[in-house]
Parts: sequence; structure tokens; C-alpha cells
Amino acid sequence: MPNLLLIEDNPHMQRVYRERFAIDGYNVTTADTGEHALQSIALTRPDVIVLDIILPGMSGFDFLKQLRADPKLAEIPVFILTAKSNFEDAQLGLSLGAKQFFSKSVSALPRVVIEIRRGCGFKAVAPINFNPDLKPIDSLLFHNHLLCWPNSIITQAASFMERRIPDLMIFDTTHTSPVLFGVLQCLKTNPVTNKIPVIAIANSIQPVPGVDRVIPADRMEADLRSVAFEMLNLTEPPAAPKA
Repeated sequence: MPNLLLIEDNPHMQRVYRERFAIDGYNVTTADTGEHALQSIALTRPDVIVLDIILPGMSGFDFLKQLRADPKLAEIPVFILTAKSNFEDAQLGLSLGAKQFFSKSVSALPRVVIEIRRGCGFKAVAPINFNPDLKPIDSLLFHNHLLCWPNSIITQAASFMERRIPDLMIFDTTHTSPVLFGVLQCLKTNPVTNKIPVIAIANSIQPVPGVDRVIPADRMEADLRSVAFEMLNLTEPPAAPKA
């Protein structure tokens, strides 16, 4: 799960953005000033920063200058999301190293979410768990470049995939039903979703229609992570140094 630092001083906008980024699979930390943000970064290095420009005290531009001056932090991708939306502000933000500059509005948020995902090279996986006795699929897939969008409502799966377009779908097929295979068929015949690869968690290794890889349920904990990362072109993060 990528760590996202949201620097926004408006309580309402901070709540709206935080909730949306959390839904999209980010671990969100918030700060309402540049000074607070720098303290937060010292404790937990974020994978991406979303930055307002108009802040009390240190401006977003000054924060960005300080961030880029620190070699340990200079490579963190920063996306500016602000009400200061004139051409000069955008040019200054980009010249200071911001990846993209967005005008602040709730209606623009879906596009902002997509552009941040693309700009950082994050992958998105949609695990569909139907069996309450099966370990939650997303619990096996932690990675700081992977967004998880779990769903457990079979009748909503097709419309969910069409709206969000994940990079990989993982279906629990251990409880087979005509509805489940109807959803798979619908996804594989829909031009919007038919290129999304699918892994099935199944009771056997027998092929499942519309599925690219099958993992037996009793091998899920051992094999799912490596298979999913291979299909997503993700590498295992380095092990944490021993104390």
C-alpha cells in the first residue's frame, strides 16, 4: 500500500481528498502546514505527496524548495493540487520539480487520482472475495507500489471493474455460481475490460473459463503473491534491515 502525504489546510477539502485517496488504496497521512509536513516526512517517508500551495506560514512553493534541496527526499513525486491555478503558478511549480499541477475542485478529483497513479507507476489490483472462509486476498498483496481495491459483492463486480480499470483482477471461485461465471464472461466480452488479466482462486487446478492463471485455494498463501507480482511486473520490496 503506497504511503500518500496530503498537505492541505482546508478541513473540508482535506477530508474529501483523504477519503478518496484512502478508497483508492493509499495509506493517507495529512498535514495542514508545510512545517508539519516536513516533520511527518522525517517520521514516515511517503511514496507520493499531494501539495496545496496556499498554506499558513510556509507556502507550498517554499516547501517544495526545501524538499528538493534534501538529497534523501528529492525523488519523492509531488503533485500540486491548489486553487492558485494561473499559468505562472503552474510553471513555477513544475520548475521546482512537481510532476503535475492541478486546479483544486471536487469534480476534478477522479482525474487527479488517475494521473497520480499513472505518474507514479502504481499498479492496481481488484481482489474479489466471495468465500468468508477464505483468507482476504488483499492481505497477501502488500506492496508500496500496489493499490488494492477489494470487493465482495458479486453483482457489482462488472460495473466496478469497468469504472476503475485495474491492472489485475483476482476472483475467488471456490464458491462457484452461474452469477460468478456470468460476471467473468461479461468482463471478457466487454472491450473496456477484456484485456485485464484474471487470476482465479479455485478448489482445483482445472482451467476456469475467462481466466489467465488458476491458483488452488490451498496454495493461495504460498503462491498468489509471486504470481500476481509477476503478472504486474512488480518486484518484491527489499527486506527491512535487521535491528
